Amino acid sequence: MSMARDPNAVGSRLLTMPPLRMDTDAIIRDFTHYFRHTLGRRVLAHDSPFVYRALVLVLRDRLIERLNDTALTCETTDCRQACYLSLEYLMGRLLRNAVLNLGIEDVCEEAFQRLGFNFADVLEAEHDTGLGNGGL
Repeated sequence: MSMARDPNAVGSRLLTMPPLRMDTDAIIRDFTHYFRHTLGRRVLAHDSPFVYRALVLVLRDRLIERLNDTALTCETTDCRQACYLSLEYLMGRLLRNAVLNLGIEDVCEEAFQRLGFNFADVLEAEHDTGLGNGGL
């Protein structure tokens, strides 16, 4: 018996939207939106933690979009998945990995340069998760 789900089944409707853009202007637009409307800030200060938080929201949207595309592919086809669970877990910092995985390092660098920030400094604002030393 197949576990695949048909998004066109009765009672289901696939919400379609154009993919989020990955260019500099789109990153700046979304960053500005989150900075002002979600975080309620208007002044861009170099020592503000809200710059980092707004960037996180911009990247989260793009990562979730790809996660949903992958999940839909797995649900509509009879694909197999390999899952791995480890008890040793050191996440470290994730923001730089998200930027690298999205392939938008240069785009983010340019966007933050246009906003008057050093992108490396924004990435450094992330705290290490500090989940232990990896030993059991």
